[in-house]
Amino acid sequence: MIRQISIQNSSAIRNRIISNAIAGKAAININQQNSSTLTRQPRDFLDKIFSPDKCGKGKTHEGILAPPKGIVKRAVIETTTSYDGTLYSYPTGQAKFSLLEITIPPRTTLGSHSHPMPNIGYVVSGSITLVNDANQERKTYFAGQAIPEMVNTRHHAETYEQCVLLVFYAGVKGQALSEPSNFTKSDNDSQK
Repeated sequence: MIRQISIQNSSAIRNRIISNAIAGKAAININQQNSSTLTRQPRDFLDKIFSPDKCGKGKTHEGILAPPKGIVKRAVIETTTSYDGTLYSYPTGQAKFSLLEITIPPRTTLGSHSHPMPNIGYVVSGSITLVNDANQERKTYFAGQAIPEMVNTRHHAETYEQCVLLVFYAGVKGQALSEPSNFTKSDNDSQK
């Protein structure tokens, strides 16, 4: 015997039913009239009826927001190490996150520096070459690529065209983003 209860536009009751369904106590069918029907059926039934287009307001049966139609989500980078293979670890203290947009002119060398915390860059436009000062290993990143920066390792950067970066730093309050920050003049500055 299957018992059905129809609920019209009651968000509190609807949310309780959805919570029970997610916990595996019941399955829910949401029809296009924005009403819910509670039925005692197996949990895998949810996978068949709870798709983003049937749930309304972008909800899925997992209780997370589904992206609206036309939106594409991709992981640009997921890593536990910097590009030289060093494992990331967080500094201790009050967390402070920083996101910088950095525009670097063409033919510019950013001086030797290091970062005391994990940080990831994203090349919005142009390209940039990072050079490990210890072994002179070079790695070039282009528009659309992410840079898992080195931590506590001296390096410098070079551009041959204008480069726009977004850089996210996971540091702590009072901590400098780089040590030291010595920038050399670009070739363009010497032509003035």
